[in-house]
Amino acid sequence: WVWVAFDPVHKVVAGFVLGKRTRENAVRLLHAVRRTLGKGCRPLFTSDELSCYEDALVEVFGTRVQPLRLGERGRYPQPVILPREDLRYAVVHKEREQNRVVRVTRKVRLGDEQAVARLLADSPVSGRINTSFVERENGKLRADNGRLVRKTLGFSKQKPYFL
Repeated sequence: WVWVAFDPVHKVVAGFVLGKRTRENAVRLLHAVRRTLGKGCRPLFTSDELSCYEDALVEVFGTRVQPLRLGERGRYPQPVILPREDLRYAVVHKEREQNRVVRVTRKVRLGDEQAVARLLADSPVSGRINTSFVERENGKLRADNGRLVRKTLGFSKQKPYFL
């Protein structure tokens, strides 16, 4: 898998990771995105419904909080990472029947729905929650690189062939 984080406004790949769809790779991708973003920049993140995305977003862009100790004795509780108020994340859920998409629903998972609606209204590229920009970039990558085209002789599964 090639994980890609894409900025649709500037048409720029903000980060990429080669590897399986695991939580660790999601965290690696989001750390790459965080290094790319300006200080204090919190964009609207959109994705499909892979379960590890939300946890990885909170881990990378969240705030570490030390809970208060309940009594006077014993250890302090472990710190927890909570999502920041300005972290906004929405997902696209595709319902399929016989391998065809029949319904698409959109949900805001992190952040305020009105804030997400304002961001989408002000967006110069799209007014809806979608993954079409990154899907188009994935298609472009497959068209430009024969190693990514499945079911061909040039398809590669090992990392050294991609680099």
